[in-house]
Amino acid sequence: MRKTSSDRNFGYGKQMEWAGKQALRAHFGDGRYNTVGSHAERFRHFATWCKEERQIRDATRISREDVEAYCRALAEQKELSCVRRVLNLAARVWRHDNGMSWLDAPPLIAMEKGVKRKPYPLSWEEQDRLFRELPGHLQRLALFKVNTGCRTQEVLQLRWNWEVQVPELGTSVFILPAIDEFQTKNGQERIVVLNSIARRVVDGQRGKHPEFVFTYRGRPTKSIHNSGWKLARERAGLGQVRVHDLRHTFGHRLRAAGVSYEDRQDLLGHKSDRITTHYSAPDVARLIEAAEKVCERRANTMLRIAAPTIGEFGQSGAGGPRVTV
Repeated sequence: MRKTSSDRNFGYGKQMEWAGKQALRAHFGDGRYNTVGSHAERFRHFATWCKEERQIRDATRISREDVEAYCRALAEQKELSCVRRVLNLAARVWRHDNGMSWLDAPPLIAMEKGVKRKPYPLSWEEQDRLFRELPGHLQRLALFKVNTGCRTQEVLQLRWNWEVQVPELGTSVFILPAIDEFQTKNGQERIVVLNSIARRVVDGQRGKHPEFVFTYRGRPTKSIHNSGWKLARERAGLGQVRVHDLRHTFGHRLRAAGVSYEDRQDLLGHKSDRITTHYSAPDVARLIEAAEKVCERRANTMLRIAAPTIGEFGQSGAGGPRVTV
């Protein structure tokens, strides 16, 4: 008898890697390609590790000891959080056609809290060093990101039909929608205004693709944090810099330029209690003026609070925090 899709799942212990990917597609839908792809890759990593290192092919056999061993094997816990999410859904949400859950109960997975990495806003000199090493398509993405504060998926998914003209100002903005195939982080529509640098980047992309603003070799760009980014930051001596630090840099420069907290919230797309879904032309003009302030290269000493050192007698923090410039 031919096996159906419900036979290939966690409950029957068949093909963990396949089941995990199909489960994610069923949950997120085919439209959210990037979400499904990234989570499926993380689950594939876990499934492969279980098979190769622990000889486990049935998810019901996963024990806490297995999970703890996997934690020790990871440099970071993004994969683990995805695995926990999938197994919880398999036990509590997803069902066979007969109504039974895919798993009787999810294995207990405890997440260890590590040291939270602090934001690293770039100085102008560091930005120049990094951007010089980036390939052209990533350089344009990074330049747009550091001048708009957009999140990574907001940039990668940016589309021409989201551009809205503002005739009174002789310019345009992008309105990021809240639709099934794209969601902002807080689930609300948000405005992205363009300063002069971001405007030049966008204008340089016109005509390259009928739908997406940023492309690579004629296709929508799928990632920023790739081998090109990693190689560029190593060459620039900035191995600690993440893609998200470009957004932190934008926020830091807004604050340094004296932009109000409310305007910074709107420019960064932070959720607030204020009604920010409708903007008049003067509102947009004020936000553009604020965003334009990050184009000016102000002399600004960057003080960074380094992690506490291990003291002479082995006590953490005995040496106190260190300030670097």
